[in-house]
Amino acid sequence: MPTLEDIQAEQSSLDWKRFSESEYLLTESDRIVRCEFIDGSLRPVQQATANHELVCGQLTGLIMLHLRTSKWLVFKGAMKLRIMPKLSWIPLIYYYPDVMVVADSADSQPYYKTKPKLVIEVLSSARGRDLVEKLAIYKEIDSLEEYVVVGQNPSRPEVYLFRRSANFEPVILHEGEFTLESIGLKLALADLYAF
Repeated sequence: MPTLEDIQAEQSSLDWKRFSESEYLLTESDRIVRCEFIDGSLRPVQQATANHELVCGQLTGLIMLHLRTSKWLVFKGAMKLRIMPKLSWIPLIYYYPDVMVVADSADSQPYYKTKPKLVIEVLSSARGRDLVEKLAIYKEIDSLEEYVVVGQNPSRPEVYLFRRSANFEPVILHEGEFTLESIGLKLALADLYAF
């Protein structure tokens, strides 16, 4: 079992080293701390809170139940999303979305996916990363129909919906119901916090 000192030592060793894509893919499973890959640099994935994991679990369970008879795949947190640069300002990136739905059977890499239909992030303390950085990058993925950001605080429900069909203009909800149009699933905000 790694100690706190092991984790801190690993994180500090990542600060100066640049990785090729193949080095990242070869070494990621051996790392104590999962890392996102951004143009050769590694960014440790933030440690999840209990509420973060409970909201992710609720969403994943509801989506999996809804899609149980489809051939679509639902991933929670541990599957990488590879984002190829289409625009000059977007580098090669690997993120770990909190929830991802893939509907394209040609997206068959075992350790990462490239063609998500739906991506959901549960807000972390780095709100700008989810609502600004990842939104700007995710909306450049051709297959992505919907990006959803969900708050993790049950006493302050919040959902941000960004849909390609609405040019990724935000719809912000704090109560009531909403539909994940990309997969045809209607949800009540209260269901996301039923723990």
